[in-house]
Amino acid sequence: MTRVKINIIANFLGQGWVYALQLVLVPIYIKLLGIEAYGLIGFFVVLSTTMQVFDLGLAQTTNREVARWSADPTATLSPRTILRTLEPIYLFVGVLLSASIVLLSPVIAQRLIKADALPAEVVAESVRLMAAVVALQWMQTLYLSALAGLQRQVAINLYRGCYAALSGLGGILALILVSAQIETLFRWYVAASACGLLGAALLVRSILPRDPGDRGFQPALLHRIWRFAAGSSLINMTALAVSQADKWILVAIVSLEKFAYYAIASSLASALYGVVGPVLGAMFPRLTALVAKGDEVAIRGVYSAASQLVSALAFPLGLTLALFSQEVLVLWTRSEAVAAQSSTIATILVLGTMLNCAMFVPYNLQLAYGWTRLGLSITVGFLVTMVPASIVLATSYGPVGAASVWLALNVAYFAVGVPLTHRRVLKGAASAWYLRDVLPPLLAAVLVVGLARLALPAGIAGPALVAFLIAVVLGAAAASVLSVPFLRGWVGQRLALVRASWGRPPV
Repeated sequence: MTRVKINIIANFLGQGWVYALQLVLVPIYIKLLGIEAYGLIGFFVVLSTTMQVFDLGLAQTTNREVARWSADPTATLSPRTILRTLEPIYLFVGVLLSASIVLLSPVIAQRLIKADALPAEVVAESVRLMAAVVALQWMQTLYLSALAGLQRQVAINLYRGCYAALSGLGGILALILVSAQIETLFRWYVAASACGLLGAALLVRSILPRDPGDRGFQPALLHRIWRFAAGSSLINMTALAVSQADKWILVAIVSLEKFAYYAIASSLASALYGVVGPVLGAMFPRLTALVAKGDEVAIRGVYSAASQLVSALAFPLGLTLALFSQEVLVLWTRSEAVAAQSSTIATILVLGTMLNCAMFVPYNLQLAYGWTRLGLSITVGFLVTMVPASIVLATSYGPVGAASVWLALNVAYFAVGVPLTHRRVLKGAASAWYLRDVLPPLLAAVLVVGLARLALPAGIAGPALVAFLIAVVLGAAAASVLSVPFLRGWVGQRLALVRASWGRPPV
């Protein structure tokens, strides 16, 4: 089995566990803490995600440089030297961010977050604890990026799975055994994050190859990588601003309770990233290594296969979650009231996220070639459009209005991003991407899920509904897989091997 296949399987198992755990924990948090306190958990997710704006492109750069080294060890410095050079910069930025959050915690608690039942001091203390968690989680990103560049996805996912269990399950135990208060949960997150940071540091130092010529901090590396790091940083800043602007605008406009409903819908939509993330995590270092070798034939093959696989994963699940959002939310949260408030928002956010997932492969292709200008131009344009549109629509229509902007931007990105990408890299591949890799699985999934929506039996609930939805996803996935040549050929090969094994005489 090839390294890429092993990495994809490891990513599916690891990220699947992490996302499944998160989905299981949400209704428990709501039951133990209440919907308003869950809004603070949603705010923490937004805050920690937004802090990646200040990453300076160093995590992506570490991944790329280590991947380039794995393809040609003479082309760049060793992974240990790369890490020693970027580590102090990353650490300084993380500490600075955490200190800034602590200083702003009274303003955030009193001016930004609109809590009705929670006292302002409780909110402020929670924000200060969030700052500590952000600082402790910050360095983990850099360490795991170095391992990703080496395509060590098995180790990464073992770490992430253990950390998610420690943080999530331990948090539930803390709420049950200590006190069902939001501050208790965030205090546990601080302790778990400290353990996670120690574990990540030990893991990366045990796996990175030894380098007898390691010279520690190397300013020459900064001089060589600064253009890519700066471009990647600007793209990340604008992309994160685009993905998080609606949430920051909403938290400043609506009550914490309404924001909680939006956070629940966002969590459901983010499940799609858990499905496509394993493919992307294995694909990027492989593409980067092929670009370093200049093997365009292999690049086209990996790019097309990854696009087909992402499409066959994202579209069936995305359309099922979107068209059955009410039913899924009732099953998930165990609350008709929560589902009623969140279902429309979830439908819109899931459709936008589904298209966003499809665009990850062309975006990673750009980064593999070290081309950051296009991604930056598109995201800046979207940001300029999104902020005023989100303010206007969120003010007029609340969470539904903010979600609509996310969908509209991703429809536009889906239409223009790929043609612009292939004007420079893999020229002429845009038509094949649409007509061969993406639209067939999309149309196949639309047909299956649409018919299932019409055929949904009245009054179905509980295990019967779960079985129905699983059948819909699997049926749509099967139709999507059979609609594209790479996956159809892969299935045919597997079936041929099975038939051949059946025909072998007993040993």
